[in-house]
Order: sequence, then structure tokens, then C-alpha cells
Amino acid sequence: MLLYNINKLYYYILKSIYTKTYNLLTPTERRGALVLLSLMIVGMLLETLGVGLIIPVITIMMQSDLVTSYPSIEPILNFLGNPSQTVLIIVVMLSLVVAYIIKNLFLALLVWKQTHFALDIRVNLSDRLFTSYLRQPYTFHLQRNSAELVRNVHGEVAAFTGVISSAQIFISELLVIIGITTLLLIVEPFGTLMVAIVLGGFGWMFYRITRKRVSNWGIERQFHDGLRFQHLQQGLDGAKDVKL
Repeated sequence: MLLYNINKLYYYILKSIYTKTYNLLTPTERRGALVLLSLMIVGMLLETLGVGLIIPVITIMMQSDLVTSYPSIEPILNFLGNPSQTVLIIVVMLSLVVAYIIKNLFLALLVWKQTHFALDIRVNLSDRLFTSYLRQPYTFHLQRNSAELVRNVHGEVAAFTGVISSAQIFISELLVIIGITTLLLIVEPFGTLMVAIVLGGFGWMFYRITRKRVSNWGIERQFHDGLRFQHLQQGLDGAKDVKL
């Protein structure tokens, strides 16, 4: 029952974060996020393919009589003209190199798209927030310190886009873990489950220990950033008055 309540709490927290993030994005940015997610899935498939290709390469290098061990590949070898093991190793290694080149080029493109997406959000959100402040009535500016508004436009928007970038990395790595785990479950299910349980347990313990502290540090960072901008602005304005 306790575990169910904890999972339910995590679900509502993630749902709240997703809802707030979704509402801050424009329709164009939401469509861009879907395109980016599709590219991440393709990247995951390429990463899984890169790991999966290592298995047949090692098998070919270690075993001289493949037909005896794997009768299902005999039609493929007959189609290729029954090449020798040396020729087969060369072909497979060249195929592996080509696959890794394609994978790395695609991943480089994916990183560029992710960075471009996060920076576009930062520029657009800063512009929207600044425009919103300019359109507020005079009383709004009398009731608020301008340093807090500067902090929101600069610091908080930067922190938000940092979260977007971290979320992109997290989703990419999570998809890769899912793909590789699926491959390992097919090849070696018992060992994969044992490793997943051990690593998952340590990850959950680390999250439980750091979650509250990270939340408190975020609140303190926001408070002190506001004071930092306030003292900086007041100090510069005061310096001008003193010199005048």
C-alpha cells in the first residue's frame, strides 16, 4: 500500500511538471518537441543496432564453422557465395564501421537539433515574458522590484531551458536504456534482470536521498538570485547618483 501511494505521488508530480511545461510552450514548439522525440527514437534504434552488431562480429571471429552452429544462416551464406571466414570477417567489420559512422553522424545531428530547440525556447520565452511585463499597468511595477523582473526574464528562463535540455538528455538516455535492455533480455534474460534490479535499487535510493535537498536548493537559488540582481542593480544606480 505504501509503495502504491509513493508511485501515485510520483505520478502526480510528473504530471504537474509535464502540464506546466506543456502550457509554457507554443504550438510550434510542441510540434517541434514531437519531431525531436521521433528523432530520439531513431537514435535509440541506431544505438541498439550498434550494440547488437557486436554479437555477430564476435561470433564470426570465434567460430570457424558457422553453418554447424547456426544452420539458419546457411541460405544467407549460399547467397553470398559461401565466402571464407576471413572474407566474412572483413565484410562484417566494414559493415560495422559504416553502421557506426552513420550512427554517429545522426547522433551529432540530434544533439544539434536538441541544442537549437532549447535555445529557441529560451529566446521566445524571454521575449514573451519581457513583453508581458512591459504591458503591465504602472501599479504593477510600483509593487515589484525591477531586479526580480530581471531575474525572471534572465535567470528563471535560463533555468527552465536548462531543465528542458536535461529532460532531452534524460529521455534520450532512457530510450537507449530501453532499447539495449530489450536486446539483452532477448540474449541473456536472467543476467539482465539481475543487473537491472541492482542498478535500479541504487538509483531509487539515490533519488530518495537527494530529492528533498535538491528541491530546497532550488528554492534557495531562486531567493538568492533575486537578491543578487537587486543588489547589483541598486549598486550601479547608486554609483551613478554618487558620481552625479
